[in-house]
Amino acid sequence: MTAHEQQLANLQRANERKTTAARAAVQFSLNQLVREGKRVNVNSVSRASGVSRGFIYAHSDLRQIIAEEGYRTKGTVRRSTPLPNTDSLTARLATALDTIQVLKVEKKELERRIENLTAQLIDQSSGS
Repeated sequence: MTAHEQQLANLQRANERKTTAARAAVQFSLNQLVREGKRVNVNSVSRASGVSRGFIYAHSDLRQIIAEEGYRTKGTVRRSTPLPNTDSLTARLATALDTIQVLKVEKKELERRIENLTAQLIDQSSGS
C-alpha cells in the first residue's frame, strides 16, 4: 500500500468514526428531548446534539426518525411559523389595496407622459 493509499484509508476511517459519533449524538439528543417533553424537530435536535442541520438533512434516515418522533410526541407536525390570523390578513390586504391605488396613479401619470412624448415626436417628425 502506497503512502497516499494509506492516507486515504486513514481519512476514510476517521470520517466513519466522526459520522458514527455524530449519529450517536443525534440519537442521544433526540431521546433526551423526548424524555424531557421538549419540542422535537431538526433544529432542536441539531442544537441539543451539537451536530449541524446539514448533517441531519444529509442523512434521510435521521430526518425520518426526527419527523416521526416529532409527530408521535405532539400528535401533529408543528409548523415553524404560526398560521396568520384575521387581523394580520386584514392588515396585509389593506396594505395591498393601498399599493394598488398608488400604482394606478403612477400608471396614469406614465400614460400621460407617454402621450406627451409621442405627440412631441410626431411634431418633430412632421416639422422636419
